[in-house]
Amino acid sequence: ALVGHDGAQSGIQLQMSPLAARPLTGLPAGELASLDAQAEEILGPLARARIPKFPSRRRRGSDILAGMTDTTPAPQVWPTLRATDPHALIRFLVDVVGFEETAVYGEGVVVHHAQLSWPLGGGIMLGSARNDPDDRWPIQPGTFGAYVVVDDPDALFERVRAGGAEITDELHDTDYGSRDFAIRDPEGNRWSFGTYRGEPRDS
Repeated sequence: ALVGHDGAQSGIQLQMSPLAARPLTGLPAGELASLDAQAEEILGPLARARIPKFPSRRRRGSDILAGMTDTTPAPQVWPTLRATDPHALIRFLVDVVGFEETAVYGEGVVVHHAQLSWPLGGGIMLGSARNDPDDRWPIQPGTFGAYVVVDDPDALFERVRAGGAEITDELHDTDYGSRDFAIRDPEGNRWSFGTYRGEPRDS
């Protein structure tokens, strides 16, 4: 049976047993096969409560974004790196730089997977370097670089300097309005910190 309603789709399909057809619709099951009717004719005042409205399948991108709620997960990018001494690198990034240790999985000195989260959002994933010709992710230690957004670069700069980090670029103001500095971690990776949050995305 094709039943019309005020949603964006043209109709719905009802499936019911022959015994249920007459009590619900007042018609024998045989007559429902070719029936076209409005929902109110079959379900009466309960039609609007029982039949959901289905959005059109051809929704524009802006319509889809407008329908997202605050619980919709944001797109995520997780930079990854390898380390010769992952445990020491984790301690440096957590204790000196200020990352949060979210997860570390491994055995002994080997780290199979670690996730470090940045307090303002995002984070990195890292693991032990592997001497394996079949390694499908052969990232060399010390070749990583990242820019990290901070709210208080002055305080963080003093923290990393006190923690013994190698400063590669002193704290300074840029010509585009950011306040930045840069360091190199014990593995040789480069980290730049600043208040610049990137260009705003199109709405």
